[in-house]
Amino acid sequence: GGRFLRQQQGKKGANNKIWEEVPLEMGREKIMQAFRNRRRRQDDSKPKATLIEGEPLPADVIFGRITQRNQGTELLYRLVKENCQEYDSLNRGVKMRLVQGIMQRITDQGGRFLLPAPAEKG
Repeated sequence: GGRFLRQQQGKKGANNKIWEEVPLEMGREKIMQAFRNRRRRQDDSKPKATLIEGEPLPADVIFGRITQRNQGTELLYRLVKENCQEYDSLNRGVKMRLVQGIMQRITDQGGRFLLPAPAEKG
């Protein structure tokens, strides 16, 4: 079977390479990091947010620190509260479908998912 190896620094001028077998846990961490790096690269290619001028609609969900909630944000928090126990009992794939269902319910009512835009510098 395969092994996880790491090259060691040899003596200066030495042409032979020295390898060290690393523990499985270290190999596991390296593989998990490779997955996170790949996901990060894929996330960079996703569409960026669209800027919207004006006030949010009542059905919009507003994320971030806000002083008052609107109907859309209240609906989201109510749906999360209602589905919390079910969500905790599901595996990851089914959790994603539950979340998509909640998002669909909000968008069907005309809601959008908004974040306050960062203040421009200058």
